Amino acid sequence: MVGADIAEAEGITGKGVKVAVLDTGIDAVSYQLPMATGESFVTGEPWPYDNNGHHTHVASTIGGQPFRHPFGLLKGVAPGAELIHIKVLGYGLGFGNMSDILAGMQRAKELGAKIINMSLGGKDTDDPEAPEFRAVKQLTEAGIIVCIAVGNEGPKPGTVASPGSAPDALTVGAIDMRGNLASFSSRGPTKLNLVKPDVVAPGVNILSESAGLIAAYRAVDTLKAANISGSSMACPHCAGVVALAVELARRRGIELTTPMVKAALEAFGKPKDNETGWGLITYPLLKRFIEGS
Repeated sequence: MVGADIAEAEGITGKGVKVAVLDTGIDAVSYQLPMATGESFVTGEPWPYDNNGHHTHVASTIGGQPFRHPFGLLKGVAPGAELIHIKVLGYGLGFGNMSDILAGMQRAKELGAKIINMSLGGKDTDDPEAPEFRAVKQLTEAGIIVCIAVGNEGPKPGTVASPGSAPDALTVGAIDMRGNLASFSSRGPTKLNLVKPDVVAPGVNILSESAGLIAAYRAVDTLKAANISGSSMACPHCAGVVALAVELARRRGIELTTPMVKAALEAFGKPKDNETGWGLITYPLLKRFIEGS
């Protein structure tokens, strides 16, 4: 759906692109993310281990290595990308506070991330100077592309979560395999009256590796693969596509930025609305923009 197979046929896998995942930590015995290590910014949980499973699922969707599963081949959108694992949510259920998330965002920048995936969110704000908005803006101005889930409070309008409601975020909603908007995917406008999300990506019944609580209660087999839904599952598809596009752009001497990604979507996507934004983000769409630059 997102054209990762087209990129792979061209030898584009996200190689050399650093993608930071800010979530619930990483499974130390992952089969799709071998030798994965990370850092924790969760107060009271100094170890980055994923006792929830959300992070491992998201990270595997972005850059999971090929693994022959009984249900088929599991592989991330950008298996060549270099993943950075930063735990900002914890306590088993994936709770967190904004100060820990902000610290994780800063650390991602320090570690050289080009893309940050944040499949998380909380209550929106009408404060344009909110700390999370300023943080996303600063990262964006530094050339980092911040992909953030829109939230799962649909179908009512005005349900976008923060920091996905940040003006500078690349905000991602969820569609199913038929291209239909998921009923749970949050809708705009934001409290600042912005049209969000910016894009949509597959986020319904996504099979990926998990760990912790999700593996215990939702895994389909002993390999801990879990079939779950949410804008959290759509966001890593977007981050993976962007990683593919960043590698392609770098081959052509171009450093892709968030404004460039949004310009591509505006030029080649559908008219933007508060349900699906500019539509499905794909590698061919971004490639078309890059090759015309």
